Amino acid sequence: MAAIFDALFAPSWVGVEAACSFLYMLIVASCNYATRLRPVAHAAVVLAASVVFFLMYRPVEMLYGGYTAYVMFLFLGTMLFARLVLRGSFLNECGFVVTTGFAVVMLKSMLLPLTVIVTGVDIADSGTWSAGLWYLMYYALLAACGWFLIRFAPTVRLPRRYWLTFSLCTFTITIIATLSGQIFGSNSEHLLAFNLIVFWLVTLNYILTYLSTTELKRNAEMAAVNTRLNAQVEQFERSRASIDQFRKERHEMKNTYFYIDSLVKRHEYTTLEQYLDTELNFRLTSMDEINTGNPTLDLVLTQKIGEARRAHIAVTTNLTVPANLPFNDQDLCALMLNLLDNAIDASVKKAEGQRELHIEIQQVKGFLRISIGNRSAHDVLSNNRLLRTTKRDAQHHGIGLRVVRAIVNQYDGMIDMQYQDGFFVVNVLMQFPDAS
Repeated sequence: MAAIFDALFAPSWVGVEAACSFLYMLIVASCNYATRLRPVAHAAVVLAASVVFFLMYRPVEMLYGGYTAYVMFLFLGTMLFARLVLRGSFLNECGFVVTTGFAVVMLKSMLLPLTVIVTGVDIADSGTWSAGLWYLMYYALLAACGWFLIRFAPTVRLPRRYWLTFSLCTFTITIIATLSGQIFGSNSEHLLAFNLIVFWLVTLNYILTYLSTTELKRNAEMAAVNTRLNAQVEQFERSRASIDQFRKERHEMKNTYFYIDSLVKRHEYTTLEQYLDTELNFRLTSMDEINTGNPTLDLVLTQKIGEARRAHIAVTTNLTVPANLPFNDQDLCALMLNLLDNAIDASVKKAEGQRELHIEIQQVKGFLRISIGNRSAHDVLSNNRLLRTTKRDAQHHGIGLRVVRAIVNQYDGMIDMQYQDGFFVVNVLMQFPDAS
């Protein structure tokens, strides 16, 4: 204990450089990731963490020294700070911390042999004003390196297999770099050339990671765009079908008018009453308008429920939704159209009198719950768990469920399919964007 006390309060600069490097890593990490604290509190935590690092590392360096302890303190301290204070993916943070720490170590490893080659002495340990100039150049290069690390930092979480590959490359190069001193000894020229190559490899690996995440982000955005374009095309086709259906119903309405007029003129009131109670009542029921207060849902539900009833499908609804749903109208439209289409297509395969469709849409706290159930004679999930299409043209069928999954994932939701009480039921939960 006495040795530790003496080491802690010994009048020397031991540990100051390590604390400055640690502070540098915290600042770079804080510039790259969002903080959990307010700006003033975050700055205070950064300074406090640097002081704690100094107090913990100073006696270790004075008593034991060694490169390994220095690197471990930097990596573990920065990673602990990132996990507790910053908001980011663990995998991305870990790779970022390792690369930043490597930059701190390698820049010094390159500058030291460079100064030996140029001046013939180790300026960093010369104890003259040249040492101050050396450190000024060192931290200027660190600042430039920090800008590079922040500018090209991966912003999207890589799939684990990619992250493991890139991280393995970085860790391997780091281990090789730590052995450079033992390999080349005091040969400054060879050591400098080797460190330059190693630094370039790590930089290249970091750039490849950034390009990979950028490409993944671009592909995800393109997939979302394609999903919306497909939804727009489907919506256009359905709008055109609605216009054709309207023309057909208008033509049928004219025929209905002339038929009723003829029955009245011939005083065939019994036939007229029977016609009004059956055929005409069915037509009017199939043309009921849904009014939830949300224009997008009203349009889709009115169209699809009318289509279902014209196909002699008994439809029951339970709709309690707010008028202003915080979802993109195109996404909501595509989701409902695909869910209802699948249910209607499955229902019309059954005999008339056995066709039923249940529709429930409710707000459950911060989620929109959608449940669509159609009567089914058997559990389709037992032999086709992933609901792969059984149609011959599989490439162009089965798209609806993929569109539904893409939209649900976009809103951090979940989809569940089950067979319950003779019904195949699809349950969807979508999180309100402003509820997270």
